[in-house]
Amino acid sequence: MKRFFIIPFLTTFGLIAGCSQSTVSTEVDEVTVAKNIVGENPESVQDLTDLGFAYLTAGRIEESLVPLEKAAELHPDSAKANFELGLAYGALGRHKEKMQKYREVVKLQPEFAPAHFKLGQALAVEDLHQEAIQHYQKALKLSPANAETHYYLGMSYYLSKRHKEAVGAFENATQLAPDNGKVWHGLALAYLELGRYRDALEPFKKALALNPPAGKENKTPAEQSPTPVLFEEKGQVARIP
Repeated sequence: MKRFFIIPFLTTFGLIAGCSQSTVSTEVDEVTVAKNIVGENPESVQDLTDLGFAYLTAGRIEESLVPLEKAAELHPDSAKANFELGLAYGALGRHKEKMQKYREVVKLQPEFAPAHFKLGQALAVEDLHQEAIQHYQKALKLSPANAETHYYLGMSYYLSKRHKEAVGAFENATQLAPDNGKVWHGLALAYLELGRYRDALEPFKKALALNPPAGKENKTPAEQSPTPVLFEEKGQVARIP
């Protein structure tokens, strides 16, 4: 049975993109150009995936499925087509199909770190943390300076009650992303589980300083209750060249 975890005061990594009129126009133009190119090369995996990705970045997720599924059907051994189709399935909440695509990608292109990362996230959301840990570790062997992967590795350790290992992963994340409040909060939580209350105090202070709870700036730390958010799959998106 799928379980969800509520982890207090964690905000997801990610970008908040502004949607100005010029940005929207650019996205529409990119889709139009990509559609015209596909019209000239209707079986090209590169052109089909470019069109699918243009739809994805424009937020037109359902429309992205047509070119991406066609690319994966025509070129089943294409890591690029399967990875971007996995992104589309994930955006639509089709988690089992997403996971299957990421599994295919890590077999087709095992040196592509983002595929291991995305598969790790997909597994973690399904509470399959032991397997998720394996893929986060593989991603870190390929891209060791990725703070986001260290953080999610720490989360899977934490949710597996492997708190000493969680401390190590969160410490790595804090070194790589010292201005991100959630990595400090993760470290504090892991320290608490180990009974290291004094060690937890400073990370909690840093987490609160970097991400103060909304509307509670004038309250004391004791009065501030962390804002809970769902542990979910978010984060880095990369394309296979």
